[in-house]
Amino acid sequence: MMIRTLACAVGVTLSISVQAQRVQRAALPPAGDTSSSPLARAISAHGGLVALEATHALVWHGHAVVHANGTDVAIEGDWRVTPPDSARATTWVQAQGPSSARALVLAGSDSYVERDGKKEPMAAAFAEHERGQFYLYEVLRLVSIAGERTVRQSIGPDSAGNPGIRVRQPGRRDVEIYFDRESARLVHLRNRTNDPETGRAVVQDVWLRGTMEARGVRWPREIRIRWDDQPYFDLTIDRFDVEAMAQPALAVAPPALPSSPSATPSSSPLPTGTMLVKFDVTLPGTPEEIFDAVTGDVSGWWDHTFSSKPYRLYIEPRPGGGFYEIFDRDGNGVRHATVTYAHRGKLLRMEGALGLTGLAVTAVHSMVFTPVGSDSTTIGFEMHASGEMPPATQPLVDGVWRHFLIERFKPYVESGKHKPPARRSREQ
Repeated sequence: MMIRTLACAVGVTLSISVQAQRVQRAALPPAGDTSSSPLARAISAHGGLVALEATHALVWHGHAVVHANGTDVAIEGDWRVTPPDSARATTWVQAQGPSSARALVLAGSDSYVERDGKKEPMAAAFAEHERGQFYLYEVLRLVSIAGERTVRQSIGPDSAGNPGIRVRQPGRRDVEIYFDRESARLVHLRNRTNDPETGRAVVQDVWLRGTMEARGVRWPREIRIRWDDQPYFDLTIDRFDVEAMAQPALAVAPPALPSSPSATPSSSPLPTGTMLVKFDVTLPGTPEEIFDAVTGDVSGWWDHTFSSKPYRLYIEPRPGGGFYEIFDRDGNGVRHATVTYAHRGKLLRMEGALGLTGLAVTAVHSMVFTPVGSDSTTIGFEMHASGEMPPATQPLVDGVWRHFLIERFKPYVESGKHKPPARRSREQ
């Protein structure tokens, strides 16, 4: 009986049941309460809207320990997850080698375990449990929970002091997600699930650590699952990759002309729209001083980048200058935007997609510097954009820019870190 139970536990938990803690049964807020700022920061920290939206499947090889009935079993395997409801997890007990491999498969409403070419339908309780668990990968991908179908509510911090939100989607369990205070990365998920063998309700915590990166998507390297505060499943990812959604034919070569009026080249419509982001922030310092602080080297306060540790990150404050992120000494990198208007202490304007790079979008970012009294400055920020826009782009971009200028740049200036070291020491 113990071996049968352990085999079931191994087969099921290989899928990496990523759900989390006790859900508080407080009334949900109205749909208009988006709590978007922490989510927007997290999307940027995990690779950005474009990279996450383009992700079709997540693929990795890893090793794990399954904790079941007082026994720890070391396993290894390959996972391919297509959120929210499709996956194939092929795993084997390390002590027995790949010859003992079995595959857990979810394909929409179909679910089965496969071994030696034979398929065995998954018991209903296990199938329901696994579908609920695999939905958590969709939560980890973040972009779907930023849409209009999701109700989001700010909640108190978790036991480690991480700020969080609760998300609810139709037909899914509520999930509490928690973000690292500094990096904005996801570090903790929590909700309730049921033990598929006993039906017992359990509180499930998922703790996330480390980083794996592929094609711009940042994914946790370690996933530690606890059921009622007891070890349940510990995974370490060794290799990670992302399968992107198919690109239009024009990205490779011009399509052939149709041979007859009935032959129509395939295409798919793209979501389009316009948006305006607008707000003010007041800072200590003259307009010229603040203009200088927001240009030049911005690595002290701009924290959302394509590379984990950019070699250089700077804005050239002149017409035709660029907002550059240089990855390494070889000069590899990206130009996020082009400066079209630069008047020290008065106006900085840039055109560029920034985090929306890869989309057919035009975006204009303007900062107007207005003196307040003799020793302060208000930055009036505006972003106008139009073109290809996935759903929920506007609140995400709004949240990211408020994060940059209010949560990062403002304390950077208030602490005096923007001043040359000699001047800073004289004022202290």
